[in-house]
Amino acid sequence: MRARTCGTHLEDCAPLDGDLADVGMLAGLGVRSLVPTYNHANRARSGCLDTHDEGLTSWGMIWWRR
Repeated sequence: MRARTCGTHLEDCAPLDGDLADVGMLAGLGVRSLVPTYNHANRARSGCLDTHDEGLTSWGMIWWRR
């Protein structure tokens, strides 16, 4: 009987370092979910602690469609 694994879940797109081609690489390493941001704004969108919610950036929209 094989053990069932859930994979890794990340709470920020910073591991992509701006390179959307790395989505496939992270998936290959076992990442199963990638939240665009958490506390503070980054390249993808505003964070939950930011005073203004700007939503997804244009880069974030491209990331979301992948």
